Amino acid sequence: MNPTLKARINRSDAQTIQHALDQLAAKGSVGKADEYVVEAEMEGASARELNRTFLSALRKVEKRTTLRAE
Repeated sequence: MNPTLKARINRSDAQTIQHALDQLAAKGSVGKADEYVVEAEMEGASARELNRTFLSALRKVEKRTTLRAE
């Protein structure tokens, strides 16, 4: 079973977020409320590892991106 990443993202746009998900071969969706909300299934050992990997991918495109995992 793959862990599921659930996160809220500030200072980015939907295309950037979806691009980062695609780079990580993650199956997920990006929604917009006050912040972008991401739900994705990814391969990884732990939720912490997934958060770090996803945030790194986002920051390669936009340095000021912040992520809050749920």
